[in-house]
Parts: sequence; C-alpha cells; structure tokens
Amino acid sequence: MVVVAAAMSVLVIMIALVLDLGGARRDRDADQVAADAMALAAASSLGDPGTPAVTACAAAWDYLVVNLPTAVSASAPSCSTFAPTCVPGQARSVTTSIDEYEVTFTHPVPTGDALMLGQPESSLDGAACDRFGVRVRQERDNLFASGAVELDVEAVGRYVRGVGDVQAPLVLLDEHACGVLGLSGTSALTVGTTDGSPGYIVVDSDGEQCNNPSKVIFDVDGQGTLTAGAIAMWALADGDATSAYSPNLVNPLPEASSARVGQNAMIWRYNCNPAAGCPGPGPAYIDDLVAAWGGTGAPLPVGSFTRWTTSGRSCSPDAATVVPAGNWYIDCGTKGLSSNGSITFQGGNIVSDGPINASGLGSLRVNCSDANPNDFIAPLVCAASPPASATVFLRSGDLVDNGSIELRHTFVYLNAGKVTMSGNRAVTWTAPDGPDERFDDLLVWTTGTGLVKITGGTNLDLEGIIFAPSASVELAGNTGTLAVRAQVFAGSARLVGGATFTLRPDIDRMLPVGRGQPTLIR
Repeated sequence: MVVVAAAMSVLVIMIALVLDLGGARRDRDADQVAADAMALAAASSLGDPGTPAVTACAAAWDYLVVNLPTAVSASAPSCSTFAPTCVPGQARSVTTSIDEYEVTFTHPVPTGDALMLGQPESSLDGAACDRFGVRVRQERDNLFASGAVELDVEAVGRYVRGVGDVQAPLVLLDEHACGVLGLSGTSALTVGTTDGSPGYIVVDSDGEQCNNPSKVIFDVDGQGTLTAGAIAMWALADGDATSAYSPNLVNPLPEASSARVGQNAMIWRYNCNPAAGCPGPGPAYIDDLVAAWGGTGAPLPVGSFTRWTTSGRSCSPDAATVVPAGNWYIDCGTKGLSSNGSITFQGGNIVSDGPINASGLGSLRVNCSDANPNDFIAPLVCAASPPASATVFLRSGDLVDNGSIELRHTFVYLNAGKVTMSGNRAVTWTAPDGPDERFDDLLVWTTGTGLVKITGGTNLDLEGIIFAPSASVELAGNTGTLAVRAQVFAGSARLVGGATFTLRPDIDRMLPVGRGQPTLIR
C-alpha cells in the first residue's frame, strides 16, 4: 500500500505537469496565431514609406480588440508614436498590458532588430519601413503546479507593394512627371473590361515637376472626354488637387491612392528574383532570357538556334520567304532582316541582332502555322491557336508595322527599342496563352524610353499586356466598337489628333494591380 500510494503521488504529479505543459503549448499556439494575424493586419495598412504608420498600429489593435474581449476595456496603445515619417534604422515601439498579456508593436523593423533574429536574413524580408512587428507575452499561471510560466511569441509582417486585385487597363508609372496623362482636342478615352466590370486608370506621379501652376498631372483640354471606373492618383494623397488635375474638365474626379502601384506586380510575375526582394521562389524569366539571348553571337544554349546567314538565307530577300518551324538566330547585324516581300516564320523562337521588317503582301507573320509547319509553303491562314507559343528577342531596333503584322501567341522582348502599331494596316498580335507559359498574357517588354505608338482602327487587334514602364505611349485613331484588348503599363500616355480610343482587355488577359498585399516573414 505504501508503494502504491507513493506511485500514485508520482503519477498525479506527472499528470499535473502534462496538463500544465499541454495547456501552455495550446496557449502559446493561440498567442502565435494572434500575433501573426495582428502583424498581417498592420502590414496590410502600411502606405508609402513617407506616410505615418498610425493606421497600421490601429489595425493591429482593432484585431486584438475583436478577438480578445477583455481588451475592450484596456487602454489602447499610443499609436501617435508612429506619426513621424519612417526612418529605416530607427525602430519605434509601443507596449500595452491587458490582464496577463503584454503586447508590443514595432515599426519600422530594422534588419538588426531582435524581431528579425531566429532565421537567416533573406531578400524576401523587404525594406525596414515595409515591416511591422508584434510581440505577445503572456504570464500564464499553472493550473496544478505552483508558480507561472511566461509565454513569448513574435511575428513580423511585410507589406508587398503594388500587388492587388484592381483591374486597371491603363497604369502610368512615372513618379514625378507633369502631364502624365493628356487628352488633346476632341479626344475621347474609354477604359473598361470585356466582362463589364469597372476599368481603372492608375497614375503614380506626385507632380513634382509641375512647377507652373497651370500645369497638371492629368491634362484635359475643354473638349476632351474620359470614361473610366475610376482614376487613382498618388498626387492626391496629401489632399491637394492643384497640381493634379483641372477640376472643371475631368469626370470622374480622380481619387487619392494610398500608395504608388509601381512595377512590382509585373516584375514579380515575369521576373521574380528572390535576390532582388521578390516574395516568391522565382524564377526570374526576363533576367534568364536576357542572360541567355541578350549578348552577342549565337544565343544559348549552344546549338539550339539555326543561324540565318549560314543556312543560305539573305538578309534582304526580294521574294516571299517561308521559314520552317524551329529556333532561328537572325545574324544580319543591327540593320536587321528586311524584305520587300513577306516573311513567314512557321513556329519557334527568334533572336535577331536588329529589327525585322517586311512590307510585301502578307508582310511579317510569326508563329504562323498550318498542318505542316516544316515545309516551305506559306500557310493561307495562320492558326489562331498554334501548337506552342513563340518568343521574339530583338537585341536592337524597333518593332514597326511597315506592312501588315500577324504575331500569334508571341511575346516580344525589345532591348531598347520602341513599338509602332497602326490601325491603318492589318495588325493581329496575341500574347502567349496558358498557365504553364513563362510569358503568359505578355505582348511586349521593353525598358526603352522611346515613344510607343498605337493607332486604333478596325485593322488593329492586340490581345495581352504591353509593358513599357519608361516609355511614353501615344494613342491615336478610332477604335470604334472593337476596342483594343490590351493592358498598358507605361511612363505616361497621351491621346492625340481627336482620337476616339477604347482600352477594353479581357479579364483573364490582365494583371491585377493594387496598393499592396501583406505577407509574414517571421
């Protein structure tokens, strides 16, 4: 009996310890979930680094109040601590106590801060001013054993800029220019989507270069008209519209953006490089493409492209030229490939040292195949959905419709060139289409500063995304009821010559943008 009694005492103590430890683990898990949720709520409310983080602090506190009833009667933290402009290396913290809990909010979270320890520094961490930290301490009394245990959990949320769910057919990225969006004469711009949902215009400029009071970021003369779901302008973040637009000439009136959209949405979809801060594993498709094809000589991998001149072909053919499917390296120098006849590539990728121009009947056709893509007979009609997508990489020169152009499921990379598409000639250009395509939905990518011209007309059919963040886009002509099914990212845009222009891309061929999204990094 003595032995049994002693054993029972030990068993009771062990059960008490197990119950206390199990309860502590359960509470710690709950505390971690709460800290994670508060950090995400705060991060989602962060604006531009130049704006106060007061709203982020309040968002974290609101989450706590909703999920911890006793917090309703507790003193809210002094969020005014976060009112001054963020300085990346200077962490600011506020702490509040609620019953057995002590909650601390921190912003910014510098790289060397204790909240950032525990795992190696990563490019996914982002900038200090985009990070909001939460620490939850709980003094938990043991139910059976004497004393208490202190639970301590932390979380850091990061604000990922520019990624959202807004459908914006026109995104203008110049951060300081004046006259970023202009309508001259009787020009009329309509922005929408094919399913009828609102189409937005985003303007990132703060108007810093609008020194003349009569100059504004969004410039419409007395006869121009615009139809859009909304116009979002970063310049209105401070509530001053004097350098933003002329109030009597703009309808609908622009709305204030809480942050610039920037290029992140595009960069992280098509060029996700973790070493550059992309919040994903990659790959960086654009960087990989430039590394393999952007140098001199035959593109990589070695032997994967047929060289144009050594295959017995001329750089200036007089007659119609039909090229069997395959990868082709146009080694015709910076003058490129030019013909008075037509040129038809039946499939595969193209790397060219210069531009490709064809002005004859049929002109330039890329990824244009029929039942037999390996012969030398031009297809009468290009298949609307070819067996595979194609990429055209122009190391120099422009993409110009000197004659008609038909590019099917084709992505074009311009090293520094510009684009000119005219509705006066037959232009049919569709982007690659498919979730497994590297450049799904992407028509063109260029970092050049040249003018991109798109002239609307019944002969113009574009479908996909145009990414020219440093270029100015000139829209002209009359698109009529057909519209241009393209989403345009550019530095600035202007309608000229009394254009009646409609941008109305398909929802599944657009990249949603927005002020940003939160993610946990610690």
